[in-house]
Amino acid sequence: MLGDDGKRWHDVALLLSLIEARVAAGCFANLSSSSLLTFRSAYDGRVKQIPCVCGRVVRGDDDDELWRNAQEHIQEDHPELVGKVSRADLLAQAEEVPRPS
Repeated sequence: MLGDDGKRWHDVALLLSLIEARVAAGCFANLSSSSLLTFRSAYDGRVKQIPCVCGRVVRGDDDDELWRNAQEHIQEDHPELVGKVSRADLLAQAEEVPRPS
């Protein structure tokens, strides 16, 4: 039996880290790293976000959703940047924060 919530979180985080390492090593062919990140995000109640210079905050549960949402924002509000911001550059700006309630 697990102890208090802090201990439980530590145990689950450790387990997820081990699974992520094995997914990256190709040990689990049926798991993708994005599906594992989605599970981790849903479990720990955190999201990724990028605060835009225009004031809007773009959020996503994982890198893929954040990228899609950022692309939509760029197309709608910053059309001059369409095709000029790489996925890597955009995701480098992301920060993990608690999920808004």
